[in-house]
Amino acid sequence: MSTRRRVPYFTTAQRNSVCPETNTAIRKGDPIVYNPTYRIAYAVTSKTADHLRARQFAETFNMADQNY
Repeated sequence: MSTRRRVPYFTTAQRNSVCPETNTAIRKGDPIVYNPTYRIAYAVTSKTADHLRARQFAETFNMADQNY
């Protein structure tokens, strides 16, 4: 069984790419949301990043909908 993280997380870009949602260029060193399951990097302005911020907020303040 793998001990790798399979949930998306905030990190910095290791290489240049393009966000699949917003079609914005991602340069090496930019802040991104990385999804290791699909090996996709999203820009911090994407909807995926908004969902991740909302989920982290809910988990931090122990809100009822944190696991949905």
